[in-house]
Amino acid sequence: MNQNLIWRHFQNESPEVFQQADGRIRFLVRQVASRLNSGATVLNVGIGNGLFEKLISEAGMKIHSLDPDEESIARLGKRTGMNGQARVGSLESIPFPENSFDAVIVSEVLEHLADETLARALREMDRVLTANGIVVGTVPASEKLSEQMTVCPCCGEVFHRWGHLQSFDAKRLQGLLSQRFIVQLVEQKFLPAWNYLDWKAKTVCVVKNSLLRFGMSWPGASLYFVACKR
Repeated sequence: MNQNLIWRHFQNESPEVFQQADGRIRFLVRQVASRLNSGATVLNVGIGNGLFEKLISEAGMKIHSLDPDEESIARLGKRTGMNGQARVGSLESIPFPENSFDAVIVSEVLEHLADETLARALREMDRVLTANGIVVGTVPASEKLSEQMTVCPCCGEVFHRWGHLQSFDAKRLQGLLSQRFIVQLVEQKFLPAWNYLDWKAKTVCVVKNSLLRFGMSWPGASLYFVACKR
């Protein structure tokens, strides 16, 4: 499975799919802004439709972006003036110097990486963070990968429709991050596209998030995490 082909399609041919990430992105921007001072330097890995870049810049941060798709990076640079700050590359080989960023954002990224790639990605995030820098992100909560498998009608390859290779519960995610970082929190959140919901859907979301506090879980929930450089 070539994951780059999956994301090249969604980011360039079907960007409307990222509307469902609106609530998650806005939540992350608020969390980053509450933890860092204005002027902090942030790296976002996986650009989607560019909403994170827009909002974090409006919050006074210096934003850089990393994505494996050249076309998406070119479009982001042209639209936002980020030409030198948006680069083609991968999380396991970040094309920026060490001690470059106060925060690295990896929202819905780690679940796309194979085991050996995850280890390299952790080392790279550690390398490019400044002292006391933070990693902030999300992964799907306890996803059942088998429920999202599909088959290519041309070649017969069976693959996860979004390219996911990993499933994380809170314990596994905390163990992974603690190999390199001090884990500050791992929390389950339901982060819908609030701005696109009617009042009934908003009511359901409020109830779901309230029940998460009592240990209940819902399909589509995320594990939100923050970890600090040692």
